[in-house]
Parts: sequence; structure tokens; C-alpha cells
Amino acid sequence: MKRTAKTLLLLSAVCGAATVNAATKQLANGLKNDDGWLQVQTHCSACHSLQLVTANSGDRTAWLNTIRWMQKNHNLWQFDETTEDAILTYLAKNYSAAKPQRRKPLPLDLMP
Repeated sequence: MKRTAKTLLLLSAVCGAATVNAATKQLANGLKNDDGWLQVQTHCSACHSLQLVTANSGDRTAWLNTIRWMQKNHNLWQFDETTEDAILTYLAKNYSAAKPQRRKPLPLDLMP
């Protein structure tokens, strides 16, 4: 009986610590813990790793353009307005274009 109580106490402490950690930092899936993460996980990870999401950044328009490109070129399904708004709000807030992540394309005269 004592062993079971100790095990339950230890498990609750570990689970509680994990919840606090996730609430202040990021989730186990790598996404930042904020409203809309579940929609991003559900719709984005159906086709690719969430690391592809977290490695990119952009404002709301850039993320919308990315979604439209995936819908046009990679058969991403259409979202209802509520889902699309939640995804765009989450991405623009948590993975915004605070600083450029990639270099600009080379001018044509410098291409090999």
C-alpha cells in the first residue's frame, strides 16, 4: 500500500511538473503552447513534420500565402473560416517574421 501511494505521489509530481513546463515553454511536439496549437498540429502534421512549421516564420499574409501555395500545389484541403483564422492567428503570433530567417534569392546575373 505504501509503495502504491509513493508511486502515485511521484507520478502526480512528474505530471504536474510537465504541465507547468508545457504551459510556460513549449509542448512535447515542439509547438509553442498557445491558443490554436491543436489546429496547427492536426492540420499541418497530417502532411509534414511540425519542425517544418517551427523552422519558418512570417506575418499573417506570408502564412496565408504558404497555405494557399500548399492548397494549390500539394492538395491541402480547404479550411473553414474559423479553423483558418485560428491557424493563421497562432502562426503569426508565435512564428512571426521578427527577423529574416533566410537570405534573399540571388539576382539573376549572379546565378550559376
